[in-house]
Amino acid sequence: MDNQFNSDQTNPNTVSNNTVEFKYNDNLNSQNYNYNYQPNSSYYNQYAQKSSNRNSFGNAQVVSENSIENKNSNNKKKMAGWLKAVIAVSVCTVFIIGIVSGFAVGRLFNYKNSVGTVNENSSLNNDSSNSQISEKSDFLTYAIENADTQALSTPEIAEKCCPSVVEIVTEIATYGGWFGNSVQSGAGSGVILTEDGYIVTNHHVIEGASKITVTVDEEHTYDAKIIGSDENADIALIKVEAKGLVPATVGDSDNMVVGEKTIVIGNPLGQLGDTVTDGIVSALNREVKIDGRTSTLFQTNAAINPGNSGGGVFNAAGNLIGIVDAKSSGADIEGLGFAIPVNTMSKVVKEIMEYGYVKGYVDTGIEFVEINDYFTAMQYRVNQFGVYVLKVNSDLALNAGFQSGDLIKKVDGSDISTISDIEKVLKNHKVGDKVDFIIDRPNSQSLKITLELGEYVPSTLTSSAK
Repeated sequence: MDNQFNSDQTNPNTVSNNTVEFKYNDNLNSQNYNYNYQPNSSYYNQYAQKSSNRNSFGNAQVVSENSIENKNSNNKKKMAGWLKAVIAVSVCTVFIIGIVSGFAVGRLFNYKNSVGTVNENSSLNNDSSNSQISEKSDFLTYAIENADTQALSTPEIAEKCCPSVVEIVTEIATYGGWFGNSVQSGAGSGVILTEDGYIVTNHHVIEGASKITVTVDEEHTYDAKIIGSDENADIALIKVEAKGLVPATVGDSDNMVVGEKTIVIGNPLGQLGDTVTDGIVSALNREVKIDGRTSTLFQTNAAINPGNSGGGVFNAAGNLIGIVDAKSSGADIEGLGFAIPVNTMSKVVKEIMEYGYVKGYVDTGIEFVEINDYFTAMQYRVNQFGVYVLKVNSDLALNAGFQSGDLIKKVDGSDISTISDIEKVLKNHKVGDKVDFIIDRPNSQSLKITLELGEYVPSTLTSSAK
């Protein structure tokens, strides 16, 4: 029986009867561990102290014992002399906190949830924040300079990393049909990248969502907005309005070796946040086909279930080395989970932060329609099956000579019968390449049209620029 590889977004209320092509088994196959991160524990102080030396991408708020009012001062003689100063500072602090709290509450009640491929109102479109975004998006430098090296026990890794993994619940609104409007729920996981609320997850977790809710530490709940998403890499970047979150320590997946320890933390079944499972790196550079896309992933035998999508895979030092993506499903298949290497994730998120989308994907500037049945052929009034030009969207395609109704016969010498055939050919090209199309046009002979490939830019960005 052929293996099937499945993304693992789950409905928190309905786990079984999943009819999507790729799904997970809904059985928990290993013991779960739940750990609450203690703010004053030794590992918090150790982690926070390291975070204070990081660049602006992953700063954590550090509160050391010396920065708090020292109630056990050994120098009691100086206490009386400083008493008035302490009282004055305390009064000022209370006053400032009141102002800041009022501002934060105002921001909370004025917050509006916005969902799309790119959030036009996000800081990506704010020139004054470009330098901050550039610093935050320098993931690879951050990984190399700040990754921890000391091996930890599983409980220690859980204590360190659980606060950086969040639960995600989505709502997808559907309209019309025989049963009227409805809302479908889904669930997944995510990993905190910055203390001010940038979170990475899978594209398939938030795809089509009209509302995204993020839960941190199983207590604090926030509405999230989509900053950008890349379907090809199955990576999405979302943002919550929060401060003082605990970002994951980003590692370097290029240094992974087969057999090293892995810890997976996520929200299996959409109801079991902060679940910890362990295993090893089973293999590297696996070419896995998921939902029609082929991805290069690494393999782990750590238990993965519906809802783990977007969660973190950590190494023995508690560094993030991957984002959970999929696992193999089948009656007799267990221990075959797959994750996106963190270096792949880092490059994607960096471009989303800097540009609002991932650069380098080619675009024909043409909207195609695939006709492969008589009903559709009658609908479009054509007498041949195949791929037709439905709409010309770019100046490059228009100037090349494409028209609505053109039947695509060949691209770069390859026969075309489906849209996937065109995509396969274009994967071998880059932006600026010139590609030859052979077309059939009604009331005309076959024509050869040469098209210069443009760069794909999300429609929300192009429309906001007008």
